[in-house]
Amino acid sequence: HIQTICNSSVSDFQFNGTAITFDVSGEIGDSGFCRICIPTSLMGRNYTVFVNGKKVHHDLLPFSNTTHSYLYFIYTLSIKKVVIIPEFPPFLILPIFMIATLLAAMIYKRKHVT
Repeated sequence: HIQTICNSSVSDFQFNGTAITFDVSGEIGDSGFCRICIPTSLMGRNYTVFVNGKKVHHDLLPFSNTTHSYLYFIYTLSIKKVVIIPEFPPFLILPIFMIATLLAAMIYKRKHVT
């Protein structure tokens, strides 16, 4: 279960297997906050949070542990779309780039072999 505590109305909550999305709404101009508890088995421990397509700062709260991550972020209200996606751990970026480069070279070589 993913749990949220917000001072806003939450609607259209979805988890599609890779991202969490939901809408928050309230009085225009009011400050909103959200604390969300995400099981690490769903999305790992590193996240990027977007509000209306703009990356926002979030805090990983100190009572997070190996099984649950607690995120806290703020926003200015009206109606906002929140999207939380997992980040790739930095140690995975280089191997992924190397594999993609190798595959591109193999495809190029196949197409240009006479």
